[in-house]
Amino acid sequence: MTKLFQRLWLITAQVLSTLVSVILVTYTVALLIQTPYAGFHWDSPSKEIRAIYVPSAGMLKVGDRMAKIGLINMADYDTDLRLTLFDNVKIGEIVPITVWRDDQLITVSWKFPGYSSDEFWGRMSNQWWLAYPFWIAGILGLWFLRPKDTGWRLFIAFNFLTAIWLIASSVSRSHTWYSAIMLRSAIWLYVPVSWHLHWELPRPLRQFPKSVWWVLYGVAGLLAVAEWFKLVAINAYVIGLLLAFAGSTLLFIIHFIFHRNERRSLFPILVAVLFVFGMLTVLSSLYIVTLAPPFLLTLLTMPILPAAYFWAVHRRRFSTRELRSNDVFITFIFLGLLGAFVLFALSFLKPYLDSPGANIVVAVGLALLVALIAITGFAPFKRFVERRVLGIALPKQELIETYSARITTGLKLKTLVALLTDEVLPSLLIRQSALIEINDGIITVIYAQNVEARQLPRYSDLPVLLDGAGRYHVPAENGSLPFGWAHLVLALSVEQQPMGVWLLGRHDPDDYYSPQEIKVLQSLTHQTAIALTNISQAEQLRALYQRDIDQREVERASLACELHDRALNELAVFKEGLGDDVMSPNSQDSFEKIIASLRQTISDLRPRMLDYGLYSALVSLVDALQDRVGDSVKIVLEVPEGESSVRYKEQVELYTYRIVQQACENALKHAQPRTLTVRGRLEAQSFHFAIEDDGTGFELAGKNDLAKLQGDGHFGLVGMYERASIIGANLHIASAAGHGTRVEISWRFSS
Repeated sequence: MTKLFQRLWLITAQVLSTLVSVILVTYTVALLIQTPYAGFHWDSPSKEIRAIYVPSAGMLKVGDRMAKIGLINMADYDTDLRLTLFDNVKIGEIVPITVWRDDQLITVSWKFPGYSSDEFWGRMSNQWWLAYPFWIAGILGLWFLRPKDTGWRLFIAFNFLTAIWLIASSVSRSHTWYSAIMLRSAIWLYVPVSWHLHWELPRPLRQFPKSVWWVLYGVAGLLAVAEWFKLVAINAYVIGLLLAFAGSTLLFIIHFIFHRNERRSLFPILVAVLFVFGMLTVLSSLYIVTLAPPFLLTLLTMPILPAAYFWAVHRRRFSTRELRSNDVFITFIFLGLLGAFVLFALSFLKPYLDSPGANIVVAVGLALLVALIAITGFAPFKRFVERRVLGIALPKQELIETYSARITTGLKLKTLVALLTDEVLPSLLIRQSALIEINDGIITVIYAQNVEARQLPRYSDLPVLLDGAGRYHVPAENGSLPFGWAHLVLALSVEQQPMGVWLLGRHDPDDYYSPQEIKVLQSLTHQTAIALTNISQAEQLRALYQRDIDQREVERASLACELHDRALNELAVFKEGLGDDVMSPNSQDSFEKIIASLRQTISDLRPRMLDYGLYSALVSLVDALQDRVGDSVKIVLEVPEGESSVRYKEQVELYTYRIVQQACENALKHAQPRTLTVRGRLEAQSFHFAIEDDGTGFELAGKNDLAKLQGDGHFGLVGMYERASIIGANLHIASAAGHGTRVEISWRFSS
């Protein structure tokens, strides 16, 4: 029985949505096309002429109050909502109009002008278009909101009735197509619907007998029907409108005062109402002064109202079911822009709609154009809004694959954290999170985003966290805990061994994590655990590399010291013992070459000029290389001498020197260059060097793969990359056969 009841409601809602769509289109056509273009605009209650769109030649004036048009008295017109003005009047025909002017009753002969662009834009600037945002909100609620309960029905009815009375009110002044009666009937039905919605929103104030609501709906239905048979006072609908607004406001205030936990849901509605009506008030005042149509600006603000109600209803009533909030939001905006395009297109095409044939051609052509835009434009528009407005860097459907591919190429913790906080989590609209690693009873905060230190858990809190892992936590359930901001806790583990937890908090738009999102996040958590394991292993390998390289540098320094203090001293003693008379000139020359070679070896093992800074060491290196190669190669150092006093950490200077030294040695040994240039800039917090040669060059495939480089015998390049990695520098090598080689190394201080 329940399923049958729900199905009947769904069918009824679909039929009603179709009917509302027909009503909106009908009265839009009635306003913009069907209602005669009389050449002036008048206020409905006072019958005062407010604007004249064609030259009146001293006849009608702004401020005149109409008493009679043709054979119709305005008093009769007010009491008979079926009467219409200017029926069957042709363009150029004279219509007698009696008006009150300066307390005198005069009759003027008004030449009926027909369509004018000024009057058309005057009609465009009234409130008729405000109906469409509410209609779209109702359609989206019908398509997307779940469950289909009382709240669902009320939300749809509220938006549809609001749309009807807004569109009907725009044309009710002319009584075209019974619009005045439709307006009054919609307002009577609007009274119980608005009361009921604000009673239920965002949760019922208290249990209320259903019979009371049925009585209210019954009375409203009778009054709506009575309007069609003239059984209700002509202006009684104003009382209905005041009752609707006053009752809704009162219920809203009661909710706001007594349901403090629901204020977060109600606050957007309050802000939206104040903003929109404040904007309309300001723009209306500007309109009086500057005659600038306010609708062009308020068109962008009015969708806030139905969107605020949509969010408030969705936040609590529907957040326990599936709802693709982003898709709803994007679809809503897209349809709104598409509707605005249609309206502007109609405004430009209106002068061409003079015959039934032209109407059909324009309608079919515009429909095809709108369909083409909808089919081809929605996907790019959605991607643009997701990336630029919602901050979704990675498409959700590609998130897991993209993340998996990215973490395999980055083996640094800093890279992983940036990927999570800058791309992955923003793409899921998660604004608050923390990743915590557990190792031998010690917890380490890998990152904390929008979370204070006091809000992070301690090691003793882990059992509580792990016990609730994988389940969405309603804020009220864990708000007493310091980490109660976490609505979802996910456990990181590898081979059944726990290694950390991922805490996820604030989540747009409603802090709710659906089962589908939890599955995606669990997959990301598993990949993150593997990535952290790989990063840990990579860091251990880098530490081994660093210790190995450091050990080699220590051994080099020790050997240099040994050679300098022992070998050179013993050779000097040996030479003094022989004396100059004993050694032949050739022997002395050979002895000096041995001493020079030994000194060069000592310098290569431990450049003493590094004690005076990187600049001095590079000057010494270039001089030594130039002395060694003679005139066969020109070696140039282009580093501003004024930067010679800049100093860095000892390890940074030593490893940078080794990289430059290795690059120069490689060029001299393998490239056969004519010129070798070392360019650089030394700044307080950074440096950049480029070592270029014009030699033979070489093809370097897989230059970032250390294993491949080592397997191919490029041990010098491997050492360069290792040293650059240890000091946190970026090394780039560009080379091609016959085009020389360029080695660049950049470093920037990081705390």
